[in-house]
Amino acid sequence: MEKNKSKQINLKANFNRSKIGIWGTLGGGGKCEVNFIQTILTGDDIDNVKRISDIPESQKWKIKDLFQRNVNMHRVEEGIIPYLNDTEKIKFFNPLTLIILPHDEKNRIIKNVPQLESEDFKDSLNLDYTGLTLKGFYRFGKSDDPYFGKLEWSSNNCYLVAIDGQHRLSALKSIKENPDNTFSDWKVPAVILVVHKLENLKTPDLIEVVRSVFIDINDKAEKLSKARKILLNDTLPVDVLCQELIEFSHNTVNEEALPLNFFDWRGDTDDFEIPVTPIVSVIELNSWLTSYFDFSSDEKNFKLPEWLVHLGLSKGNLDYKSCERLRAKINEEFVPAMHLFFSQLDYIKNYFGLLEKEFQGIEGNYIREREKYGMPQGNYDNKKEKKYEEFKSKFKKENGFKQNSLPKWLAMDLGLRALVYCYSQRDVFNELYKIAYGSKATLYNWNTHAEYSSNILNEVIAGGWFGKTEDLTKEQEKLLLNLVYSGNNTTINYRLDDVEKGLGALILRMCIKLSGVDESKQAIVDKISNLSESLQDTYKKDLRKEVKANLRATYIGSAVELDSEIKKETEKKVKQKLKILNDVLENYKSKIPSNRTKKSIKKN
Repeated sequence: MEKNKSKQINLKANFNRSKIGIWGTLGGGGKCEVNFIQTILTGDDIDNVKRISDIPESQKWKIKDLFQRNVNMHRVEEGIIPYLNDTEKIKFFNPLTLIILPHDEKNRIIKNVPQLESEDFKDSLNLDYTGLTLKGFYRFGKSDDPYFGKLEWSSNNCYLVAIDGQHRLSALKSIKENPDNTFSDWKVPAVILVVHKLENLKTPDLIEVVRSVFIDINDKAEKLSKARKILLNDTLPVDVLCQELIEFSHNTVNEEALPLNFFDWRGDTDDFEIPVTPIVSVIELNSWLTSYFDFSSDEKNFKLPEWLVHLGLSKGNLDYKSCERLRAKINEEFVPAMHLFFSQLDYIKNYFGLLEKEFQGIEGNYIREREKYGMPQGNYDNKKEKKYEEFKSKFKKENGFKQNSLPKWLAMDLGLRALVYCYSQRDVFNELYKIAYGSKATLYNWNTHAEYSSNILNEVIAGGWFGKTEDLTKEQEKLLLNLVYSGNNTTINYRLDDVEKGLGALILRMCIKLSGVDESKQAIVDKISNLSESLQDTYKKDLRKEVKANLRATYIGSAVELDSEIKKETEKKVKQKLKILNDVLENYKSKIPSNRTKKSIKKN
């Protein structure tokens, strides 16, 4: 523990809480060791056990450290409490998993994993224990019986915190507070953990070690959703980047960040808890980074984009030091720039502006916080919850708020993926930028790219390319047909890999045209050629199905002749598509103002 902290804490505080039970060691790793005592909790103990959200300022912890942030009070009130209060049912549940967390004089969890000192002690029954201590905080020891042990701690200097079983704990606390409770003679099974380091060496922070333990407990029990695992995992670069992109919004210091509910960041799987206002899910965010930014999502197929290769990260799981080095690097530019990109898009500004009008009054504040953070701890308000359900219903109905507030395709994964794909093509925009600004061009970093690309994409969006079918021009409708939707109005080519050869390629081609640069430059000619080939192949794939279905019903001839006719007719239709595209591009003129006003949306 840091010396300057220990000087200000009462190291002579009494160990006023204790537990006896079966003692053991779970094992070590990363220069740390986890010990445990298996015991029981009484009603008095339940009062002294905290949830993560009960810890002062825990809401300000980083995203990756909020491993047990939300308690679904609806589930507690409607499911667990009735079960525990049912006198006709036998009660059983797994032991609560708790941990001793020492804190400083300001009630903040100490940063460093403590190194303990040896100490032998006696208890009130005059039993001898051989053990370890963190003076003024806690101590534990084993008796002559090799499996019998005791844990003592100061409730003034330590928290006893639940890291698994928070819903059960919340239900027990509620029942105990009820005058007619059935709790008085209950004994609740629990396992209490103590973490300490084995050597006086640098280790991950204490909260990070606790998070690792939490992941192990839940992952081995197959409880963690894919989204939650991404948010908690610090061994894969792509997962770390997801965490930092969300953390940038979660940290209130970053005024230019996107609103936190741009992301569905909590990773909930319960329909009651899933928010309705976010633009992108954690899993989708992770998919963007792996598909369009050259990150690997597989530890066995480790790779990094070029701009991070020089960090020299090992070809495998990140360790603590390399993870921290990666976090520092991506926060220099990439993370703020990606927020800048989205916050400069007019349709995103408009959406959150309209959404803010929905968040009005006391219920509005409740709904806003409910959407961002989930159920307020210990504040299940039935009246406000009904308002929240009405709000969610408004969003979920077929022609709901989100669908009416966003351009058609941008309300769907397909359109958003096309935008992100374009943003990922930094080298294309770099060439455009150099040609457009010549000797005045500045270093094309991620921030410059975010401003420049969002500027152009705003004009593309304003041109109606993501609008409803009935709002499209005839040329736009013909170009999107067989590329974005088929003849029976089914959405096609929405998969991540298909988008970059479909709508993504079309939008990028429009960006090149709207940039106003000389398209005869060789670097641009090559880019245009590649995009044209991609579009041609994608059109051909759907048009062939269409042509084949039409010809098979009426064609008279051999299978070989039919195949030849299908090929011929398909190529004819593809050429018609490319001609329409060329005609549209001929009529396009650059609409990019030289001094476009840029305003970022404010965090709500």
